[in-house]
Formats: sequence, structure tokens, C-alpha cells
Amino acid sequence: MTRLERWIWRVMVGGGVCAATMVLSVALGTDPPGALDVPVYSDGDLLLPADYREWVFLSAGVGIVHGDGGAGGRPRLFTNVFAAPRAHRHFLQSGTWPDETILVLEIRGAAPEGAVNAGGHHQTAILATQVAVKDRRRFPDGWGYFTFGVDDLAAPALSAAAGCQRCHAEQASVDQTFVQFYPTLWEAARRHGRPASPPPTSETIR
Repeated sequence: MTRLERWIWRVMVGGGVCAATMVLSVALGTDPPGALDVPVYSDGDLLLPADYREWVFLSAGVGIVHGDGGAGGRPRLFTNVFAAPRAHRHFLQSGTWPDETILVLEIRGAAPEGAVNAGGHHQTAILATQVAVKDRRRFPDGWGYFTFGVDDLAAPALSAAAGCQRCHAEQASVDQTFVQFYPTLWEAARRHGRPASPPPTSETIR
């Protein structure tokens, strides 16, 4: 048994098979498999990926409101979108998302106060986290949607009454995702002939 094999065996015994596969992946120069890059469920609930802030950052929004009714006096919020690395690479190569894609939308508050801030807003604490998962074996329409509170580690899929599926199916530009708001992915999708309409420009945003 080589030194590497003995090391992996000790990790398997002490920390479990998942940790051992991570060690092996690092040793071989590949991405860690399993929970770091694909959805993991517990009793039907999705576990929130603990390392999603280390994933690929797609875009941030300010004051974006989902659903009907417009802003309507709601506080202005920031939204940050992260994609699992494996899924991101697949999208760049194909213009669509592979099965078991995870996209994380982090919702944060906004504040104008700051020592050097003469205007505008900066991000503050997390208010909620929303996750979209492409899992055709689990969800009839291909995608499932989840909302996590600040302290939630797991969450059930939202029901059809939440309206997420309908909104994404009708309004999103590529594979039920809002690629029109992710500039770096929009160009990749365009190269593969995916988008049906152009993204918003500075002239159309009000």
C-alpha cells in the first residue's frame, strides 16, 4: 500500500467515505464529487450546500422583485447568484444545464450607511436563500425550487402554488433560468443558439 493509499484509508476510517473521496480528488487534480457539486437530500428535503460561496459567481441584482405587484414599498434588496462549478462548465460548453445542476440565490439587505459611502447602497446580512435544482428524476417539470430561512440547513421543495415553476417556464430565457441577467453566461448561450430574445440593455432598464 502506497503512502497516498494509507492516507486515504485513514481518512475513510476517521471521517467517512465522503471526506476520503475529496482527498482522492485533490490528489488526482479533479473536482470533489458528491455533496459539493450535486444536490443532497435528507428525508426528501434539500440540504443547503455549505460551500456555495466558493462556487462560480454569476451576477448580482439590486431591487429585483419576483412575482406580481412590483416593488410596492418593499425594501430594496441585493441578490447574488452562484452556480455549482460542474454545472457552470457544462453550460459554457453546451448552452444548457446538466441534470443535478444547483443554482443558489442569496438575498441580502441593503444599507446606505458607511464610512466612505457618499451615495448608493452596500450589502448587509442574509435574509433568505433560494435554490433551484435541475433533477428530472425527482421533479416532473425538471426543476425544483427551495427557500431557506437564515438558520435553515434543509428545506422541502416549494409547491406549485408558489408560482416559481410557472414564472421560470414563462419568463426565463434558457432552460428555465434567467440567463438574460447573467452577462457572462448570456454570451455562451448565444454561441450555442439558445436565447430567444436579447438581454436587457442600459437603454431599456428604468
